[in-house]
Amino acid sequence: MAKTASHTDTDILNACARIAGRGQNVTNQAVINELGGGTFTRIAPLVKQFKGEAAPVNAPSEPTEAPLNIVSNEIAEPVLKAIASVIAKAEADAKKAIDVEAHKSALALSAIDIQLKTALAEAETMSATIADLEAKLEASASKVKALEKKLSKATKKPAEEQKKLPL
Repeated sequence: MAKTASHTDTDILNACARIAGRGQNVTNQAVINELGGGTFTRIAPLVKQFKGEAAPVNAPSEPTEAPLNIVSNEIAEPVLKAIASVIAKAEADAKKAIDVEAHKSALALSAIDIQLKTALAEAETMSATIADLEAKLEASASKVKALEKKLSKATKKPAEEQKKLPL
């Protein structure tokens, strides 16, 4: 059975901070367990305050100049170190991811460059082949014309010679 104890507002709020610092859900029961006792009536308003769900208990009517220190250095320092560690790990992971993506992009760009150079070389070869074929076609066309002339002369001569023959 939980012992009854008289806890200050600061004790209760510090218990809330310790629970939250461990990544646990801050509940009335969790605070009672953390403190080793207490009542829901006493703890509930301060748990709500800690969660930002209610105005501060016994809040002064005018704002104070210095904020209430509800978290001791004993708790704050490890929490801040843990947060800094998480941030550092996230930054390192992000840098690794960026480096990996940059490397992938460089490889892809290199592959595209090789494909482009290959395509340009093939286009140059095809252009030379087309020029060669055009030259051969022109030469063949000239030969065809020469052969047609010879054929035309050859077919005219026999016709003229036949006319010369006596019938």
